[in-house]
Amino acid sequence: MLISNIFTTVLTACAVLGSTAAAADFKVKKSGKTNCSDGGGPTREYSRGNCNPLYSTDHGMRVLEHNTACKIRCYPGGNCDGGVKRAFSSHQCHSLEGCWSFRVEC
Repeated sequence: MLISNIFTTVLTACAVLGSTAAAADFKVKKSGKTNCSDGGGPTREYSRGNCNPLYSTDHGMRVLEHNTACKIRCYPGGNCDGGVKRAFSSHQCHSLEGCWSFRVEC
């Protein structure tokens, strides 16, 4: 029983530390304006491989920091489906027009 508890604790600690230790590939601010003139919301961090939904209030995205080997790719479908609508990585505001989801790809 003790070994089982120790094993479970070690696995849980590895999962928690592993998920927080991974650095984000992108730091961005989503905006309600396509030109990001409203200053945007809070800084958000995204890592490669996950499909992220966009909302009806997301019209622009300003890239603050990024892994230079990666790009954000926007899709017309809500599950990163359909052809890539836009791809970007430069430190500026990017319009999200026609995009309903995005993924960081490296």
